[in-house]
Amino acid sequence: MGSRFKILSFPTVKMFIGGSKEGEDYEGPREDPEGIVEFLKSRADPSFTPPPKPVDAADAVLVLTDSNFDQAIAEHPMVLVDFYAPWCGHCKTLEPDFRDAAAMIRDAGVLAVALAKVDATVEKGLAAKYEVKGFPTLKIFEGGAKPMPYEGPRDAHGIVEHLRGLAGPPSTELTDASEAAQRKAGAPVLVVYAAESLADLDAWLDVARSLRRQVTFVHSTEPAVWDALGVEEGVTILKAFDEPVVRFDGGPADAARLRELINYHRFEVAMPIRRGDKAALRVFFEDETRPNLFLFLANADLPEGQAAVAAFREAAQAVRGAMVSGYFSMAGFPEVFEVFGLKDAAKRNELPEVLIELRKTAARYRMGKREVTAAAVAEFVAAYQAGALAPYVKSQPEPADNSGAVRVVVGSTFERDASRAGRWVLLKAYAPWCGHCKTLAPVFEAVGAAYAGVEGVAMAEVDATENDVPKSLGLKSYPTLYLFRGDGSAPEAYAGERNVRAIVEFVANRTGVAPSPSYVPPPPPP
Repeated sequence: MGSRFKILSFPTVKMFIGGSKEGEDYEGPREDPEGIVEFLKSRADPSFTPPPKPVDAADAVLVLTDSNFDQAIAEHPMVLVDFYAPWCGHCKTLEPDFRDAAAMIRDAGVLAVALAKVDATVEKGLAAKYEVKGFPTLKIFEGGAKPMPYEGPRDAHGIVEHLRGLAGPPSTELTDASEAAQRKAGAPVLVVYAAESLADLDAWLDVARSLRRQVTFVHSTEPAVWDALGVEEGVTILKAFDEPVVRFDGGPADAARLRELINYHRFEVAMPIRRGDKAALRVFFEDETRPNLFLFLANADLPEGQAAVAAFREAAQAVRGAMVSGYFSMAGFPEVFEVFGLKDAAKRNELPEVLIELRKTAARYRMGKREVTAAAVAEFVAAYQAGALAPYVKSQPEPADNSGAVRVVVGSTFERDASRAGRWVLLKAYAPWCGHCKTLAPVFEAVGAAYAGVEGVAMAEVDATENDVPKSLGLKSYPTLYLFRGDGSAPEAYAGERNVRAIVEFVANRTGVAPSPSYVPPPPPP
């Protein structure tokens, strides 16, 4: 079913209308029940006609290389760049929508946005510079700021609408007091430039452009607006948490200090993170330069939970500029405990637990079985900063018998048995619940049998839901096959057909090692 309907990621929603056997991708709202209903009503209307596809779309996507990349980024206020690999199935699925979106933006002539693509298998320097780990990787370049990951839809119309929301003015001019009050009430962090002449508006817009995806910027020359916001002339940060009003002692032209102040104050100290709170989760996953400091509790509403949060907050306040802090409650967000390998700790009543996570490498450090006091958390953080802690690896137990044709790799043995195994290893990363993984399982066992007893090559598998795998793999879907040299270098992701013959040929061609003499190639698939 998955291959028939070209299902490459989850969830994929398809509509079957009027007896259609192939179906079409659902491109409507995903989180608004009423919006979903309205979209389906419109599609069920016999008079519905799809939006016209753009013509001559091929030239709308810029083709970037090392020689023209910097110039193209400098010439366009905003560029959405697709780092792709020609062999990648996900990239091929995205390509027509990406091309159509580029043509729609070009033909409308309204948005100052360009869409571009980089063949990351050729432009390896650009891929390394912008930390491209998997394909396709989409990044937004704007105004010289650090590129941000694209987190919007991947259909043509969705891409255009998402970019439309990002490409507007980075700061809104307020002239009405009632609108100002609404803005203040609706923004967790509102940064205000109040001045009679707005002499530094260009500098202000540059700062706003670099942080527009993190906080809301407004500016005004109207004293009535200032009063409604509760600010004086100058630059002020208004927050719905911690310190409600923070005055900046400089002006917009002092851009570096202003950015530093905004970045310091835009994160709530010890933020509660609840199921479905995408805004909170985005805070912790958007910035890979700062470690995350997390508190995991059984129930934050109980007295002992409240005491732990208070102690944690006191310690987190001292490192708020260096770390982003938040807490999870098992009672309200149990799924996250499994993600961080703390499900068993919760079952054994070993909570609360404090954990430091590095987003860039996915390394994690646990405080362990200690009472959560401000002093204990501060000591734990200091040990981490001094490099005195060993990372915690989420791992299943190593199997007692690992003599099968497909070896079992777990988190604690990943380096020994895969990345630095001293031989070629074709590793299958899978999820037990994944239908595609179950389909591939007998195929991969047969590949393992083909190389059973052969020196220099091994087949292995890892349950990536129960064991930590390096973030550098860029694992995005299941199953994914990686071929390791075994010398610590980066693996190659397999993107060919998922049958025994194709996988064995891939391994033999890449490694130069033939399968067992007893291997009989199956006939080619029809």
